[in-house]
Amino acid sequence: MPDPLENIVYPVHEALLKLDLDLRVIDASPAYYKTFNVTPAETLDRKLGELGNGQWNIPELLKSLKELPPSDGDLDAFEVKHDFPNLGSRTMTLSARRSSSKADGNGTITLTIEELTDNPKNDAELLLPSEPLVSEVDAPNF
Repeated sequence: MPDPLENIVYPVHEALLKLDLDLRVIDASPAYYKTFNVTPAETLDRKLGELGNGQWNIPELLKSLKELPPSDGDLDAFEVKHDFPNLGSRTMTLSARRSSSKADGNGTITLTIEELTDNPKNDAELLLPSEPLVSEVDAPNF
């Protein structure tokens, strides 16, 4: 029987990782690959702590994920600050949810990664001059 989370990984626009109970990556959302500029070959079937340049190899995080209660355990708002290759310094919040498969007793962990760092590119775009809301011709004379 397929995991009920299997069908929700791809439609979402958040960076998600689906892990087995040994914290090995089973699947990742397209947003994860795009956010971290990595490929499935660099991600799938690797342990969380081995990804990238070790940015997720945080003993407290790994311990918290391994200790999630077997039945629908949660981890909320675990903050990670790291200098990511090709991305620069970022602050992320990680949340996790453990689910159990009733068919064989195995479970999975869905890890959601939300970036908290202000995106300098987006901030710069907000400061760019834009078209005036009212042209000089249309402006009332006071």
